[in-house]
Amino acid sequence: MHRHCLKRRPSTMIAAEMLRGLVAVSCLLVPCRSSADEENRQCWDCLERLAMDFPEKNPQEDPILEEGLSVASVVGAFEKCSLDDSESPRLRRIIGVFNDALLQKDGVAYVREHLKPIPNLSNEDRAKLVDGARQDLSTTLGFLTNRNCHILFQFQFDTGASRTWLLHVIQAGRAMQMAP
Repeated sequence: MHRHCLKRRPSTMIAAEMLRGLVAVSCLLVPCRSSADEENRQCWDCLERLAMDFPEKNPQEDPILEEGLSVASVVGAFEKCSLDDSESPRLRRIIGVFNDALLQKDGVAYVREHLKPIPNLSNEDRAKLVDGARQDLSTTLGFLTNRNCHILFQFQFDTGASRTWLLHVIQAGRAMQMAP
């Protein structure tokens, strides 16, 4: 690596490391495909159309992120994300609570308190989210982000992924789905 690249935005490198960790954990949470999953196959054409909605050039594009995070390492998250946006507003609020909790001294208490006013969140779901926060805020946040394709795409774009890289992820996912 060039000396001037080493001095490049350390926060970006930290974000890339966190993203790699979140993707690794989310890939562990994704079960292997089976023939029963045939009806749950991802619509890669839908994801491609979604990716094309993003600007051709990302002003926050980070080639270091793309070099350090292989396309294959994130396919699992894209393979399982939902294209159903009916839960997006509530999911975005929950993600916001977890993002804010990362900056708090007692993140678990913050999550517990700030989930209360979110409508249509069952006590069981609230308890699961608080338990996830207790286990690991970042991992649970990554799991929540990966649930919805639109949110996942936006997260990838916001952390520096280019539209071209997102299209490579889709191409890899399509190829994996077609493999025997």
